Amino acid sequence: MSARGKEPLGTSVAGPLTHFSRETYNGAELASISPRPGAYDAYRLPSLFNGRQRTPAPIAAPAAAPAFTTRAAVATWAPIPEPVVEEPPLRDPPELRRAITSTATYRPRRNGAPARLIAALNHEGGHLTYTQISQRFGLARDGIAVIFARAVEHGLLVRHSIGIEAAFSLPGYLPRDSDHPSTPVSTSAA
Repeated sequence: MSARGKEPLGTSVAGPLTHFSRETYNGAELASISPRPGAYDAYRLPSLFNGRQRTPAPIAAPAAAPAFTTRAAVATWAPIPEPVVEEPPLRDPPELRRAITSTATYRPRRNGAPARLIAALNHEGGHLTYTQISQRFGLARDGIAVIFARAVEHGLLVRHSIGIEAAFSLPGYLPRDSDHPSTPVSTSAA
């Protein structure tokens, strides 16, 4: 290689790679046996296997003797006897029971939107469209059908379709509009 009209540059060879740290990792904490006391206590707990409770065999005693002993008190290691755990008998699955359903009639909450709408219609009569309900009670127009669905299902309110506008009224009221005939729709809230 040359640098624009000058003499050719010399070549160089990279030296061997050396690491800045000479420490080695042996992974001692990943060994198959842990020296920490109580490390294997969880293996002695009973567990479920194929629906039956199993109690594992006791873990073998360590082979090493205690580090120091005295003549007066010779340390002897004896395994702690495991408690006898009896397996409970298998039971049949519980029978499914029907859900308890209330036979009480629906009553809207005191200050809920359906109760306020029913009170307004009792006081003023007539009907209120979705737009009027949205403006008057501060409700999102898209959620009105869902909010009043239970009141319509239980017959407290009747949903009408007046032209292209939907409206609610009390049962027995039929809106009178010569331009747009009313169609009561009391079986669904949507």
